[in-house]
Amino acid sequence: MESTPLFKGTLSILEKALDFRSRRHEAAVSNIANMDTPGYKAFDVVMDEAFQRGGETGAVPTLSRTHSGHFSGDGAGSSQNLTRTVKQPAVVAKADGNTVDLDRSMADLAENNLMYNTLAQMVSKKFSFLRSAIQGGSQ
Repeated sequence: MESTPLFKGTLSILEKALDFRSRRHEAAVSNIANMDTPGYKAFDVVMDEAFQRGGETGAVPTLSRTHSGHFSGDGAGSSQNLTRTVKQPAVVAKADGNTVDLDRSMADLAENNLMYNTLAQMVSKKFSFLRSAIQGGSQ
């Protein structure tokens, strides 16, 4: 008899999405904190295209170990392999070479906060359903 994992991997996907949103938050806060630092280049964390395609088809990309010195990719922190850091395109660089656009950074921070809270609510709802099933439904 074949068993199916609890929630069919949705908690794993939600965990990776929360990690991604956390990393984007750190990037936005770093950009805002360095808005007056001469020569600072604004950056963002983006989701890898392979993970985005996996999200569309419902399949999560897997990592393969090609060298004995590589990490296996199945442990903690493997979601970091699904993101990458990129420089934000500088629409107008300041005279000191700083490329932080405060309005853009604040908008990114607000959007990311909304998405993080939504994902956290989804995780909470999953556990609420599980608690309800354990307690026997409408008790």
